Amino acid sequence: MYFIVLYKMTCSFCPQVEYSLVPQDGSGGSSGLEDAFRIDPKSGVITTRSALDREQVEVYTVVVMATDQGLPSAGGQRSSTCTVVVHVIDDNDNYPQFTERTYTVQVPEDVNWNKNPVIAAVK
Repeated sequence: MYFIVLYKMTCSFCPQVEYSLVPQDGSGGSSGLEDAFRIDPKSGVITTRSALDREQVEVYTVVVMATDQGLPSAGGQRSSTCTVVVHVIDDNDNYPQFTERTYTVQVPEDVNWNKNPVIAAVK
């Protein structure tokens, strides 16, 4: 689990605010949002549910809703949303791979290293 961000909504006349993630339709890079993130309803701390992989999803768009616990006499509950954009930083989790197990190169003993310093290119 990784700590992503803490959002704190302020409300002078209502001390209790509840936080939630707004479900997305899958557009705008929000694929797998429910599986990727959670928010603590009391503190507003957003954390990951599992490891994120940039090769699968580079950017997540998370919409956070803050709802006060307002009384009907004070106008009822009110809410507001904000958008959090999470850019996944790439971790070098894929090892380099060669197409062949063995490469053989013949180098003449009188090669001029100043003119031709490259003896082979491997892909």
